[in-house]
Amino acid sequence: MAITIKNIPVLNNSSAKSFVVMADNASKKTVVVNFSSQVKSAKNILEKSKLK
Repeated sequence: MAITIKNIPVLNNSSAKSFVVMADNASKKTVVVNFSSQVKSAKNILEKSKLK
């Protein structure tokens, strides 16, 4: 049995330009995640387990 090959969608003209603009804007956004509370709780767990 043969499996049909599906066409790959291609962006053209204005949709391609808007996609590139949106991708550029998304890549410029930076997010900073603060893991200090997770580090603190991990240290507490390690201290309680006495695995140092």
